[in-house]
Amino acid sequence: MHLQELKAKSPADLLAYAEELEIENASTLRKQDMMFAILKQLANNDVAIYGSGVLEVLSDGFGFLRAPESNYLPGPDDIYVSPSQVRRFSLRTGDTVEGEIRAPKDGERYFALLKIETINFENPNAVRHRINFDNLTPLYPEEKLTLELPFNPEYSIYAGRLTPEKLSNATAEEMYWKVRSELIFRHTGEHPYEISGPDALKLLQKIFPRDISKVKKGRCSYQFACYHDGGMITDGILLRIDDDTYWFAQADGDMFSWYKAQAEGLNVKIVDPNVWVSQIQGPRSKELLDILTKTNISSNWKYFDCKEVNIL
Repeated sequence: MHLQELKAKSPADLLAYAEELEIENASTLRKQDMMFAILKQLANNDVAIYGSGVLEVLSDGFGFLRAPESNYLPGPDDIYVSPSQVRRFSLRTGDTVEGEIRAPKDGERYFALLKIETINFENPNAVRHRINFDNLTPLYPEEKLTLELPFNPEYSIYAGRLTPEKLSNATAEEMYWKVRSELIFRHTGEHPYEISGPDALKLLQKIFPRDISKVKKGRCSYQFACYHDGGMITDGILLRIDDDTYWFAQADGDMFSWYKAQAEGLNVKIVDPNVWVSQIQGPRSKELLDILTKTNISSNWKYFDCKEVNIL
């Protein structure tokens, strides 16, 4: 049994476990007292109990294992580490220690560490003779570390996402001819939503004026979403992923609210698949696709094809 397992239990689960161990008046105990009682009962049943934490050595020579759940601040769940253990294993503040523990005895407030199993996730004997950090010689970088992006991109908000507009190392004209003669690979702000379920087609047909039933699985279609009076909301590319699953990678605009409004009474699920759209444009686009997928995918690639591939 690990102390962390008890900490993770809800009060109801902890009470049920205490009653299973036949602890008297368990329902009247606070959570902390109930944990103490459970650990004492487990110890009486010869069940080994383990705990872990980050060590803080105090000026008196002993220390406590602090819990990350308490931001390493003192708390009632801390585990006492004796001065003899600190000296024997040359423990220091900041060490992560795990080992067998026992519940507090009468008059004690904290769990106590009985046997150390690991120090910083290693065998205790492996770290006993480590060099003190203050005695190490620092190595400084011999060249400048550039942390900024090399091309100083400028961004704008598009469909609720950041999208790059231009780079400092190329003019708009240079970028235009780069696309016309070679290729450009960029992330866009286009935002896809997934619409799935038995009534997915019925919902999409209420939103898009074109016949969605003609879009076959594994194909895409340019679509524009409209209001009831014919006013255009936004446009984008519709992908038919499966028989009842579609993605619509939209341009700027609030489509999610419109989906929800039109989906009333329909058996559909509308979710954000949490993906980003990347575009590859230019005459060498298919060549890059072949390199990225390590296949000859471009040989039978048609306009508005939709395929799932692995980038190797």
